[in-house]
Amino acid sequence: MDLRQLRYFLGILDAGSFSKAAEVLRIAQPSLSQHMLALEEELGVRLFLRHARGVTATEGGRVLREHACVIFQEVERSKQALQAIAQYPSGEIALGLPTSACRSVCMEIIAEAARVLPNVSIEIVEGLSGSLSEWLNTGRLDVAMLYENGKDVRFNSKEILTEQLRVIVSHDHPAAQQQTISFKEAMQLPLVLPSCRHVLRKLLEQHASDLGLEVKVAMNCDSLTGILELVRSGYATIYPSFPMREEISREEMTAISIVDPCPEWRISLAQSRTSKNARAAGAVADLVQQVALDMAANGRWQAEAVDALPTPLEVQNH
Repeated sequence: MDLRQLRYFLGILDAGSFSKAAEVLRIAQPSLSQHMLALEEELGVRLFLRHARGVTATEGGRVLREHACVIFQEVERSKQALQAIAQYPSGEIALGLPTSACRSVCMEIIAEAARVLPNVSIEIVEGLSGSLSEWLNTGRLDVAMLYENGKDVRFNSKEILTEQLRVIVSHDHPAAQQQTISFKEAMQLPLVLPSCRHVLRKLLEQHASDLGLEVKVAMNCDSLTGILELVRSGYATIYPSFPMREEISREEMTAISIVDPCPEWRISLAQSRTSKNARAAGAVADLVQQVALDMAANGRWQAEAVDALPTPLEVQNH
């Protein structure tokens, strides 16, 4: 028994006769009769009652008709499900977010994904930017947001935002009333910073070295939660304001702009070259990029789109 036989069977019952069904199904009547005879022999029951006006179903035919209709409904649902897979991305995607952004951007991404990528299941993996790039390279991650990693040739990446680093202190810190602070002054504060393997630390030490300065580190801490608690207790840190935006909005902490010079870093979105689901990974990467750009555009993320930055030539012309 196959789908073609079942289709012929239903066609005969719908038409009410073999001759009319043969016309509708575009098959020779003798061939149609042979198919039905073979079906009856396979099932061991008569399927049709023949009379002067045509044919009707026997009791066995009525049972088969009921099941055949269910089968074709399932076949149609299967087609629709497969077409949906072909049209819309689906599957599981591992997305890496750096600790300094995960806290503030995670829910935005999940909410948007639920709206526009309902068939994609996203696993959020938080880590240091360096760890995320390694996991991306080894295949543990499909997509990752990275800092200062736009030129890594091991995966497809695109710089999307540039973000300034600021001095973050508690509201009652002696420096909290300052609008700006020089980079040199910032280096003299007792700072709690991520350890040397963190991109932010490497960036600050490079800036300091270029200016003949040293970073005054009072304590190393690779935990954002730990840094927040240490800042509350009186330490200062240099960090983007984004992960502390809730504390800043509640006036528990203050973000002070650094000048002469202002350290900043670039945020990239990277996609693994070996992802097993490149289509869904690309869709998630596009979604994360749009969420980040929207948050920057409406001021919830104090960052600027890379495409919006003036080129060196534009700066020179001004």
